[in-house]
Amino acid sequence: MTPREKLEQLKKPTAKSEIKYRVGSVYDKDRGKATILSYVDARYVQDTLDKFIGPEFWENRFYEAKGALFCEIIINIDGIKISKSDCGTESDIAPAKGEASDAFKRAAVMFGIGRDLYSAETMFADLEKKGSKWALPRGWKPNNKVANTTPSSPPAPPKINLQDQEVKFKQKVIDDFDGIPDDDDDFTGEEVCRFGKYRDVKWKDIQDESWILWVSQSSKVDWQRELATKEAKRRANNV
Repeated sequence: MTPREKLEQLKKPTAKSEIKYRVGSVYDKDRGKATILSYVDARYVQDTLDKFIGPEFWENRFYEAKGALFCEIIINIDGIKISKSDCGTESDIAPAKGEASDAFKRAAVMFGIGRDLYSAETMFADLEKKGSKWALPRGWKPNNKVANTTPSSPPAPPKINLQDQEVKFKQKVIDDFDGIPDDDDDFTGEEVCRFGKYRDVKWKDIQDESWILWVSQSSKVDWQRELATKEAKRRANNV
């Protein structure tokens, strides 16, 4: 088998038994309706590399660049070393571990492992209340009884008083940044977000304003905080 043929093995469709699911975006917070994202865990990536490349012929390393944690996966095929890398983002639970795992999985996507999940059909589900938060029912699968896959028509977003929402957001930005923020003429919102759950989405198209504020204040990565802050200020000045 040629090196290219071995690499092509990594691009095989992900087995359904290996796919996991998590909440993407809650579009109806009153009734707990949400979009669902599919993903694989780090163990699946390790098993796939062991199976098609061989445990002795691949390795990974972590490094920081501009405040972000990157993972590089190096594959050795017939004496030829091929490496690919990507950065990760922190998770809500165990941030450091989540960031390392995310970087590892994103680097694996560069080789094709789990890449098919990025083009998977959008799924929808009815969530269940756990305390004060909505959560995916235990054991949720796209085809089981508690699942609710793509509806016959796109879900209608909840009715929102946009003017009232924008005013509240502007006041939140003013409170967080100690006064009316200065506008950044160089930042238009057309820039593409390069990290987190809104990766590859234009900043102006991100509807989750609470996430933007969280990143601007809580991210441990300087450039991520800077970009989120610019977008928060841009929106506040456009109200």
